[in-house]
Amino acid sequence: MYDLNDAQPQMPPVGELIPDGSFARICMTIRPGGVDGSAPMDTGLLKTSATSGARMLDCEFTVLDGPFARRKFWQNFTVAGGKVDDKGVSKGWTIAKAAFRAMIDSALASRRGTPRGDPGAVGSAQGHHAR
Repeated sequence: MYDLNDAQPQMPPVGELIPDGSFARICMTIRPGGVDGSAPMDTGLLKTSATSGARMLDCEFTVLDGPFARRKFWQNFTVAGGKVDDKGVSKGWTIAKAAFRAMIDSALASRRGTPRGDPGAVGSAQGHHAR
């Protein structure tokens, strides 16, 4: 057993939390996990869950400008494995796909001035690439 009573408190975050509903330009970086995906371009890209064997993208997001510039946050996105639905599709992948689509919709809408949530945003984005 470890005695933590004399441990120093952690440093408080610099600044305040990013308020809910804030708009921020961010950059997503995939941090390679050393596990191969299903295609040659996915070599070493994924990481594996320690508990379920699910394969995930380990993503780091950095705020690019504004009052929260250089702030970072992290998210794992399941791309295969883990719990599956009644059709055998990874539930985590279904959730991750929806999150990726929302990111792309938001990025394209902000570039064109289209309201977020516009159902035509993805269909009219052909030929555009996420950055």
